[in-house]
Amino acid sequence: DGLATQVRRPLTSILGVSLALQHNDPESRDGRELVKQLGTNARKLDRMVGVLLEIDRLADGTLRLNRRRTDLRALVRRVVEDSPDLANRNVHVEAEKVVVPVDPFMVEEMVDSLLSNANARTSSASHVWITVSSDPEGAVIAVDDTADVPEARRHALTSSHDEQMGGAGRGGMSTGLAVLQRLAEVHAGRAWVEEREGGGASFRVFLPD
Repeated sequence: DGLATQVRRPLTSILGVSLALQHNDPESRDGRELVKQLGTNARKLDRMVGVLLEIDRLADGTLRLNRRRTDLRALVRRVVEDSPDLANRNVHVEAEKVVVPVDPFMVEEMVDSLLSNANARTSSASHVWITVSSDPEGAVIAVDDTADVPEARRHALTSSHDEQMGGAGRGGMSTGLAVLQRLAEVHAGRAWVEEREGGGASFRVFLPD
């Protein structure tokens, strides 16, 4: 998905939930769930708009991060719980408690891009595995699925940012994954994809401590 498409999804959800609330008591069980969905999608939309506004600074390398030591296990679980992409999916989360200095706003967007990518690549019956693991120099966040990755796309995720953006929409990497790679780079980390043991692909982000 391009970023514009990803932004449209929470916006559409916000509009739908707002209409539904007109016919539900906000204090009822259904109403409280709708209010929760509204807040979740509003936060997601705010985060994505923030990334869109930072695109130019991402491109020229002038983006400044608001780093603070962050528990990646808690962050990933929060994004997974809030992700509409994973509703009714076979999702497996295995996360270590790893605390590293990152911009949590940007890491949330990276995780959301990985989840959106897995959702777009697989059917609703497919399994998705999400892991957070420690590394001697930091942490690795991985989202695995059962779909293979063409060699061209595998190269796109490990190529330079300029190559990625040039290939987006022309058989190269999607805009969302190109921004994911750039966000990893500004953290002095990296993003890549490798074959998953047992078949499929593992999309990974390394964040240094």
